[in-house]
Amino acid sequence: MSEGHGRGGVVVYRTKYRHELDMVVDELEAAGVAARRSIEGPGGFHSAVSLGGPVGLLPLADFLVVVSDDDVDRAEALIAPLPVSHEK
Repeated sequence: MSEGHGRGGVVVYRTKYRHELDMVVDELEAAGVAARRSIEGPGGFHSAVSLGGPVGLLPLADFLVVVSDDDVDRAEALIAPLPVSHEK
């Protein structure tokens, strides 16, 4: 979990895999937790509205799931049982 990635909120999940990003965001949204996708790569953080990302960024990038401070504990509890990587 980390803070300060540009637009506020807390990073509750980080992965190299797009399918894991989608799985986590889908689970959070189904439970009513507002989640935002972001990408961290060379040059800092980028909005993940277009998950294609800037050319050349994705192989070096991490996909991030960001939630509000108030939703961190709930989001972490929802993510824990998912069949996704749980690297720190």
